[in-house]
Amino acid sequence: FLFSLMELSATRFYIKEADYQELLTSPGTDLHVFVSPNKGKHPRGHYVIPHEVALNFIQSKRDTPNWDKNRDFKQDGVPSELRDYFTDTEK
Repeated sequence: FLFSLMELSATRFYIKEADYQELLTSPGTDLHVFVSPNKGKHPRGHYVIPHEVALNFIQSKRDTPNWDKNRDFKQDGVPSELRDYFTDTEK
């Protein structure tokens, strides 16, 4: 059984255009985001997001003012759409 993960580390949920492009060119690759906050509301933990879910989520954020300006999406909290894919390691 072989599977592929794209791993990112951040202090909150954070994804950028280059990450999206890498997912587009890597079919079947799931997104694994480790979150280790310095401060703020995002709990320490990690996301394991299936490939299609990650692509759909990022695509839903790409047509927003922040993405247009900064080419990224960040949230100081667990995005509601991704709650099922997050494991809180502080509990």
